[in-house]
Amino acid sequence: MTGEDILLMKEYLTANCLQYDDAIHVRVAERKAGKQFSLEEHIAALVYAQLTNQTKWSRIVPHLAEIDELFFYYDPQEIKKYPGSYFADGIFALKCGNISTKAQMNSLHKNIATMESITNEYGSMDVFVTSVSPLRMVEMLSSGKSKYKMAMLGEALAWEYIRNAGIDGCKPDTHLRRFLGNERMGTTSGTTATVNETVEQIEALSAETGLPLSSIDNIIWSYCADGYGEVCTATPHCEKCVVRAKCKNNTGGLFNNDILRKVCVDCDMDPTKIGQYILKKLGL
Repeated sequence: MTGEDILLMKEYLTANCLQYDDAIHVRVAERKAGKQFSLEEHIAALVYAQLTNQTKWSRIVPHLAEIDELFFYYDPQEIKKYPGSYFADGIFALKCGNISTKAQMNSLHKNIATMESITNEYGSMDVFVTSVSPLRMVEMLSSGKSKYKMAMLGEALAWEYIRNAGIDGCKPDTHLRRFLGNERMGTTSGTTATVNETVEQIEALSAETGLPLSSIDNIIWSYCADGYGEVCTATPHCEKCVVRAKCKNNTGGLFNNDILRKVCVDCDMDPTKIGQYILKKLGL
């Protein structure tokens, strides 16, 4: 995987209007320009991160303005006046809930209290999140051994939270880890890249291209995600892939184990039909 591959993917997404136009790169630029993020903005960053849990973000985007209103524009004093069920019910009414929404919202008061405690210790949430490296901050926010642990916030969602607060980084979610595993475009030891392997590869691509980590993340995520690029999905559409020649399989990127299994089922395990399908895909 090289910087040239990333730029080809970006070109494909842009030409086909398939890249998710997220606000993270804007927040990263704002922070680099000296912006200080308020407590309200940190609460919003946390809520947005939790809304991404095990769901398609394309479901959430059309309702962001309504979600902001539901949470009283993240005023902590207003939020404290209402139980977690109020916010969970509101999210589900917007059809933006996920399997963890109820538990997330029941933990909202606790997480705000943690943020307020951090503010008392560090002076602000902004000082806190920039006090160590992003990787270390994710560990502090997600580890059960940390006194700064946020409830219902694992490693991937902790990355999403700090990125929402303008910290440049990548979120090593399912899409990125699968894409950068050794059966697709990565150089890892396993089919799915570890969190550290994902971060290391994104950092290398950022250094090569000059693009922020968050931009590299966005390109790969958009290339893989349902509702956006839908190229390198769980069952990939390799015929659309502009970097398939680099894919780690024996057929130039047109087939992998997932696709071959599906082809075998669709062709009723008939060797002749399977052969004809493969020849057609290879243009022979």
